[in-house]
Amino acid sequence: MDSKTKEILQKFSTQKVELGAVQDFNKKTSNFKQTKEKTEKAISECLRDLRNFNDLQQDVKQSYKRAKSLIDSAENEIKDIDKSAQKVAELAKELGVQPSTIIETALVNVIPALEGSIQNFKSNEDIAKKISNL
Repeated sequence: MDSKTKEILQKFSTQKVELGAVQDFNKKTSNFKQTKEKTEKAISECLRDLRNFNDLQQDVKQSYKRAKSLIDSAENEIKDIDKSAQKVAELAKELGVQPSTIIETALVNVIPALEGSIQNFKSNEDIAKKISNL
């Protein structure tokens, strides 16, 4: 093979390598476009979820405060009812009357149900505090 042929083959070889580099670059940019689209979609979903979480967080914070305030009031009322019921029971005994004939048992039966709900709330109170940053 003469030097001219070698030179021509060398140029073709160089051009082939350059063409391969361009093709490799094009493939990488094409793959990157897909990566970019997937990444932007994931970012968009994450930001949407954060907005939804923020809304949920505010809702939990408001409902927690409302429930906590009502629970405090209800617990005070339950204590007052218990004290009154004890006094009425003592008075009924002094009068020789069954306390159940005087004390409204329907109300007394409602108290344990509310206390169960309050206990359920309190068992989840830490979660509510964490979610709402209280």
